[in-house]
Amino acid sequence: MSQTKICLLVALALCLCSPETAQPDEAGAESAIADLACPPDPALGAEAAARRFLYAFSRLDQDCFNRMWTDDATAFLPRVFGTFGPGRLDGREEILAAFNVFFRGREASGRGVLRIDPQSLTVDEHGDVAIVSFVLGPALNNRRTFVFRRADDGWRVWHHHASRVGHDDATREAEGQ
Repeated sequence: MSQTKICLLVALALCLCSPETAQPDEAGAESAIADLACPPDPALGAEAAARRFLYAFSRLDQDCFNRMWTDDATAFLPRVFGTFGPGRLDGREEILAAFNVFFRGREASGRGVLRIDPQSLTVDEHGDVAIVSFVLGPALNNRRTFVFRRADDGWRVWHHHASRVGHDDATREAEGQ
């Protein structure tokens, strides 16, 4: 394994530590994730890809976000973005068109960075497929599941399912609406 890969794995491990076990430099951990390619080297695993994807989304890095999807991806969204959703979106182009509405709206609002703090993140890798799930929001009522598929150039989102329990103000605020 190259020294660069080892350094990236160490940096990734630091940013994944729980507050009970370590107090990593948040800026350094964020920088390590931000420095990963889109998608990251597949040797770094699905969790690195998931964290890079979430970082790109939270920073409104649409270029990286767009590169993280497979061509045959599908998604279920809990709300409407323009004329898209709620419901199933088929194919990378349809998904990106829906999220483009979100990115444009977010940028127009001037609110900037999204607060995405995944809780109970789990990654189950099964060969070239990995299931990544977590919850979001102050009441932990926003559920997210991603299915990543490994390709030669990295792990990419093959399926995304977003759901929320309830429709309260805390849920909308957590989603940056």
